[in-house]
Amino acid sequence: MTFGQKLREMRIKAGLSQAKLSLKAGLTPNTIQSLERGKRIPTLPVMQLLSRALECSMGVWDGLEIEATANMLAGRHRKKGLNPHECPAPDTHAAA
Repeated sequence: MTFGQKLREMRIKAGLSQAKLSLKAGLTPNTIQSLERGKRIPTLPVMQLLSRALECSMGVWDGLEIEATANMLAGRHRKKGLNPHECPAPDTHAAA
């Protein structure tokens, strides 16, 4: 199951529209829609806001698929002024 599918399932189970969930979570309706459609990658703070609004634990998001499309990644690199084909390598020497 994807993050977006789980979010939609939880929202409907709570009896909330996308607009009502967005108000309750302090997010925009566009954010909720984009998350449900898999067009946006959820950040930890967004998942915390959604958990509070849906009155569930953060554990409900564990093990869900979150896919980052090439366009999403390219968009993040453009914001940072990076070429998407020149992605910085992850720091493999960082302390665990």
